[in-house]
Amino acid sequence: GSTSEELVPNSHRSKKKVRVVTIRDEDLIRQVAQVHLQAFEGYLNVLLGAEYIQSLIRWFARRDDGIALAIVDVNQRVLGYAFGAPSGYAKQLNRDLKWILLKSMVVRPWLFFNARIWHVIVARLRLLLITSSVEKFQESIPVPTMSLVGFGVISEVRREGIGSNLMDEFCCQAEKLKMNSATLTVYKHKTSARLFY
Repeated sequence: GSTSEELVPNSHRSKKKVRVVTIRDEDLIRQVAQVHLQAFEGYLNVLLGAEYIQSLIRWFARRDDGIALAIVDVNQRVLGYAFGAPSGYAKQLNRDLKWILLKSMVVRPWLFFNARIWHVIVARLRLLLITSSVEKFQESIPVPTMSLVGFGVISEVRREGIGSNLMDEFCCQAEKLKMNSATLTVYKHKTSARLFY
């Protein structure tokens, strides 16, 4: 990946020497996917496996208007990641990843019996056909709007400023893309994430 910003010890909010890099190469995509798999263990998209998560991250990384960042330490270890795209991305994402989604389910046949999976599939099909309440909400904020879709920091470095540095760089990248606002969604029960944002 290419360097976006170098952070030195005791600068900004982080006390660790880290740097934010743009996710471009396959090795970094795999590393970020592993962090995501650990950070969201038990969540639906994680049940679809590493190949699906890598495809998801790759989709954002390859977009001209997307943002895909990782924060790494001096040993190039991924400590966290953030990715997103302008609002309205979801329909295209669902179209582009439908075959990898199907493949991920076929190799995990037990997922066909998971009610939560079907709830998500039905919601995504509806999204392809109608305007969602999220899109309606986003119409009320300044456009264009960047959606922060994926964000995670490994547990051992939480509360050390890593997430704040990553979020700051995400916002800087959004501004460079001429975005006037940003949105994100947080699970209701994720109290610490809600407080952070």
